[in-house]
Amino acid sequence: MLTEKQALSEKRIVFSEIYKTAFKNSGFTVMCSGIISLCIIIFYALFSLVYNSIKVEIYLSTIEMLIGILVIGLVTGLVLPLVYSFFACYRVMKTEKKEDVTIKSFFKTYVIGINPPFRNALSNLRTVAFSFLIYVLINFVALMIVSIIANSTTGPLHDMYQELSALNFNSQTALDEIDTILLKYEDTIYEVSIYVEFFSLIFAGYYYIHTISRNTFKYFFAMLAVQGNRNSMNMVNFIFRKSMRGHFIEYHKSFYKILWPATAIYFILFTLIYFLSINLLNLDLVIVCLTSFIVPLVLMTLILPVLFELHDRLFATFQKYYFSTASKIFHSQYNDFIARGGKTNGEVDIKEVEKSLKDLDDFLDESNKENEDKKED
Repeated sequence: MLTEKQALSEKRIVFSEIYKTAFKNSGFTVMCSGIISLCIIIFYALFSLVYNSIKVEIYLSTIEMLIGILVIGLVTGLVLPLVYSFFACYRVMKTEKKEDVTIKSFFKTYVIGINPPFRNALSNLRTVAFSFLIYVLINFVALMIVSIIANSTTGPLHDMYQELSALNFNSQTALDEIDTILLKYEDTIYEVSIYVEFFSLIFAGYYYIHTISRNTFKYFFAMLAVQGNRNSMNMVNFIFRKSMRGHFIEYHKSFYKILWPATAIYFILFTLIYFLSINLLNLDLVIVCLTSFIVPLVLMTLILPVLFELHDRLFATFQKYYFSTASKIFHSQYNDFIARGGKTNGEVDIKEVEKSLKDLDDFLDESNKENEDKKED
């Protein structure tokens, strides 16, 4: 396995160079970022209007939560292909054909982004689901900590827990008594909810943004897949995950070396907006949570060229990781095939398979030879 120094030998990851190159066409960046941001803000406004009109309870049922996750997945699924449009146009802007990039071409590439193989590249629904699980887990841990604090200290929170513990939950009036206690300590519950929701959402939201950002790297590998073929992209995703897992540290060292300002901005801005919205604007907690996530998300769209440029410089190296992993998988499958007798249904040409494996091995040998030559220099 290559060390980080060897891995990044082809294109050095230099902070100033990447930012300078990424923002070379600032007008183009503002245009693309503005379009994506406008779409996000429109969906945010629609949600706020619907929510304020129906006033959904904070504590939702399992079915309502699942519906909420599907809605989030649908909305983000409609917006995220614009990130591919940004990516495709950014790559053209670095060529002699940059004059051809217009708003029309930006929206034209949206159609490519919603079709295989690029549609599945960001693994959006999977990321939404994992973000929700992280939210639930942190929520649970935070409530457990609150319970421990309540039982070991004095005050309204302690009194509420004592009264709830003293209830006879088998009685017919138990539910009414619980409602009475919860209404009595409504302000205390709200204060606790503020901090529980803050820690749950800030980390779940960061996981979502970080994972989607990392997955934009797959756009480079999706270009290697068969256009319009869903199965080819599934294979790309599988090999990409395995190769990334084997070089997790190398990738994230480069990622945070360049994008630490974006990470800092997210946490600082989320925190400021969250508590200012509660203390000064007195907004509903659900709207506060959504606003605190949306504002940093909109600003992150301005940093997308930095992400694309970083991945462009990492691509040559991680392409070797990718093909090395693919070689191991394909050789293993080929050996299993031969061990079973090597029979095909006539649709598979075994000689073509063997030729493809040989071409892949030749590519890896040539890449390793180039690395050795650079080490000697």
